[in-house]
Amino acid sequence: MILISPRYVFVLLLVMGGVYTLLWAWVMHSSRERVEYGEITGGLDVLRRRLFSVIALAALVVFLGTQTILPYQPVRDITVGEPVTVINVTTSQFVFALSNTTIPANVPVEFAVTSVDVNHGFGIYDPDGQIIAQTQSMPGYTNRLIFNFTKTGQHRIHCLEYCGVDHWGMEAFFNVE
Repeated sequence: MILISPRYVFVLLLVMGGVYTLLWAWVMHSSRERVEYGEITGGLDVLRRRLFSVIALAALVVFLGTQTILPYQPVRDITVGEPVTVINVTTSQFVFALSNTTIPANVPVEFAVTSVDVNHGFGIYDPDGQIIAQTQSMPGYTNRLIFNFTKTGQHRIHCLEYCGVDHWGMEAFFNVE
């Protein structure tokens, strides 16, 4: 592995910037004659419009083509299934309030997550400390997170969105049995 000294990179960028500045100054100094924009571009305006149209059309095709594979509600329902249990979660600074802290394993469980004050992150961690699901908790809106827990044991919920001074301690626990 080749390591380059940051000082060498700085000097190289400084020299390149100086050369560019000198080149720019030389071009500006040598071009004293005023030329109209149309003379410089020639017929490039038509080419530019056509190229923009092609790129916009390609972007639209890609956007519409990917709509069927994104994880929207119908795709999620087919993949995970209808939830067996609904856990209502209300967040506020700096608390997660769950309607139930015992959750069945190997069945789809829905978390209906909302907030009473500010945005919060709702991250679920398995007993090994790996994040397995997440959504946002927003005031005035209920996000629905459906998940099928395959590992039993104590799971942790931690806030993933900075919500104030006690953000670091905003967590809750539930058991999967």
